[in-house]
Amino acid sequence: MKGLLFLYGETFRTGGQFSRNIGSDESYTEQKKACESHVSLVNHLNKHHSCECDVIISTYDTQYTSELASWYPRNTKLYRYSSNNVMINHHDCLKETSLEMYDFVFQFRPDLYFKSHFIHNIFNPKFDEIFFFSVCSASKNWHKTPKGNPRINDVMVYIPRRLKGFYLLRPSHNIIDVLPKHIFPEYIDFMVYEYYDSDSQKDLNPAYKIVNRPESIVTLTPSERTVPWDYPIFKNKIK
Repeated sequence: MKGLLFLYGETFRTGGQFSRNIGSDESYTEQKKACESHVSLVNHLNKHHSCECDVIISTYDTQYTSELASWYPRNTKLYRYSSNNVMINHHDCLKETSLEMYDFVFQFRPDLYFKSHFIHNIFNPKFDEIFFFSVCSASKNWHKTPKGNPRINDVMVYIPRRLKGFYLLRPSHNIIDVLPKHIFPEYIDFMVYEYYDSDSQKDLNPAYKIVNRPESIVTLTPSERTVPWDYPIFKNKIK
């Protein structure tokens, strides 16, 4: 089995959501811990699932960008952009990659620190559908899109070979509202059937935390932990 880990987005950023404090000395240690957790996932997949993984990183330039790639396996590809082009389409680099060789593509933010529970108990390289991490927190109805569909926790997405036509899919909160209806619910599932806000500074998450910001000690949806399958889009989903 062969997989691709595609890390796209901002690195070495401190200050919480919407902060533009980029590349500071204070960001170094936490970002390195996040990267080490990604390598731990790669090593776990190789050892316990006989799965080899390539890594592609797409991020903007900082004083530490050259060092960033050295923390990953030797064959890692790094695509660098200037900091004033943060909104560039990071998937351009995937279009330059021969994706046919991969059994899955796992896309995620590079500032995620994967906890042991995610590496050993949640992530499965044999997922056979498009897997998002979870539905967003049910607090203040953040779990529903404007059309009443499940609002996605958008920090990661797993796409298997059999659905490789979606390898360029980029997760967003309201993605279910804009993708073709025939994709859902047949091809969609979640890694955990619980509600979690994307931002671990707002909502304590057992699987990951976003580095260089405080981690919440509060669970936003403490009394309603199972995702209901009664969204209209999932009415015929086999449970």
